[in-house]
Amino acid sequence: MLTVLIATYNGADTLPRTLAALCELEEPDSGWRLLLVDNGSEDGTREVIDTYRQRLPLTHLFEPRPGKCRALNAGLERIEGDLVVFTDDDVIPEVDWLCQLRRCADERPEYSIFGGPVLPLWPSEPAEWITEWVPLSPVYSLLPRDESGPREPRRVFGPNMAIRSEALRSGPRFDESLGPSGSRYSQGDETDFLIRLSAAGHRAWFCREAAVRHIIKPIQLTERWILEKAAHFARSEYVLASRHGFRIDGSAAAGLYGTHKAWLTDSLRTVFARLSETTEPGFGVRWERRLSRGRAQGARWLAKQKATAAFRRDRGGV
Repeated sequence: MLTVLIATYNGADTLPRTLAALCELEEPDSGWRLLLVDNGSEDGTREVIDTYRQRLPLTHLFEPRPGKCRALNAGLERIEGDLVVFTDDDVIPEVDWLCQLRRCADERPEYSIFGGPVLPLWPSEPAEWITEWVPLSPVYSLLPRDESGPREPRRVFGPNMAIRSEALRSGPRFDESLGPSGSRYSQGDETDFLIRLSAAGHRAWFCREAAVRHIIKPIQLTERWILEKAAHFARSEYVLASRHGFRIDGSAAAGLYGTHKAWLTDSLRTVFARLSETTEPGFGVRWERRLSRGRAQGARWLAKQKATAAFRRDRGGV
């Protein structure tokens, strides 16, 4: 038995496609169930879920406190079986997805974390500047269909991730200060979670046959949306690098002063880039500028977290 866990917030526009695809899945030998956690949706998500109650092995939970990580943690208290498969409300799995994850887990008992390809489902052919200049992995949570084999846990992505239940029973939970929360968005929640699992000795395996497709919305092809994503990515990159001690782009995470200095430099570069007739270099500079701004925000967030922790220690944990 395995549990598929999905947290959804106002997902009524994509959730029907996801649930319809789940109805078409080949059933793994051990069986499966779907645990769907509604994180306080205010659209027609409840009605969509009701439509599929008789068509799927579905359990519906409602978690009113905003935050995807709160919803996932609530779901983890209700899992059944030996394997938890995580995905999102805007994902279309291939029909043998669960069977392939089941096979990988059964054949490799020494691994606890499993991931697979996350391929794009574009609404239309993306513009050339997107395919040439936009880093598709952090922006759209995409992973190519690489060869199967051991993988760094940070290279397993949330839309296609499975973890043995045994690793979760007494293990970490998602950090509820990270991740999407209502209309606010902060990346890094799944990466932080997997890094902590890895530190506890759990290894990851990439299964190329277990593939899903990530629905890309038209708005997600606009420059404004992509640049906002850069800021989200940079905030989480800085926070995770500082929290776990890894490096950003081959260099130590910049301090707050260094980040603002880089932001000022990029601002000047943008002025000159916009004098050019070609838009691609200008986009590249604007991307780097937004990264710098996100890192500054990440530094301020981290400083605030540390100050709050120090205050609580001084007050004796009150």
